[in-house]
Amino acid sequence: MPTPLDREKKPTSVKIHVKNGTGVDITWADGHASHYEFAYLRDECPCATCNDAREKKAALGDVPSPFQSSPALPMFKPKPRAQAATVVGNYAVQLSFTMSFHRHLQLRPPP
Repeated sequence: MPTPLDREKKPTSVKIHVKNGTGVDITWADGHASHYEFAYLRDECPCATCNDAREKKAALGDVPSPFQSSPALPMFKPKPRAQAATVVGNYAVQLSFTMSFHRHLQLRPPP
């Protein structure tokens, strides 16, 4: 049986700024406000696919690549943009990013 959520730890306001691309703003019941950029949410995704990709990138990090950018001319990396946000159950939001990437954001209090 799932543990019931403490009312004091629930968000009182969640704003997902899909159109202007500024990220997610959450206000918690204790008054604390959190802001998360879409780039942060996408880069820190804990799913198995993303963890595997990060591990492979770290393992190949020391191997020189002909396509590796120099510090003077870094490769352009487009900022991830959310295309849509959908409520999932009672405590999560699914963000659909550009490049067919999906991320579930659980609305739990910060540590």
